[in-house]
Amino acid sequence: MTDEELMSNYQTGDLQAFEELYKRYKGKVSGFLYQRVNEPYREDVFQKVFTRLHHKKHLYKADYPFSPWFFTLIRNVVIDFYREKKEEHAEFDEMIHQEMDSDDSQFDLSILSGLDEKDALLLYQKFVEGQSYEELENELNIKSATLRKRVSRIVKKLKLNFGYN
Repeated sequence: MTDEELMSNYQTGDLQAFEELYKRYKGKVSGFLYQRVNEPYREDVFQKVFTRLHHKKHLYKADYPFSPWFFTLIRNVVIDFYREKKEEHAEFDEMIHQEMDSDDSQFDLSILSGLDEKDALLLYQKFVEGQSYEELENELNIKSATLRKRVSRIVKKLKLNFGYN
């Protein structure tokens, strides 16, 4: 039976047709995701692919080859996954900026837990006091390019501390 016939049968409620499609494509889906999604998320995205197939099966037209249609669906699941991750990172970045933009003279350094004092101070100077990299370069006698890298690394470390990869 062809993939197209199996998909048509699955659209009418034949669960054995789905099982056969799953057997045929699980390795291909895994390989596709292996190249595009990091390990801790790969299994979740894999599950989303087959969930999406179930929810979108009515959109498949038997006149078209199944495989390209299915891989378009998979690609869209991956794109949606990265959009969600980007939104999570944006929310995290916004949380950091809100905390650092606070007018409190008693800045809550708990957001910077896990950082050493120099790194926390650098973020405070950059985001709360609003100093430019050039101003920080003059004050700290460290090149602005080095400071940019350091701030980037510190923010990455904070993201990891808060569970954002």
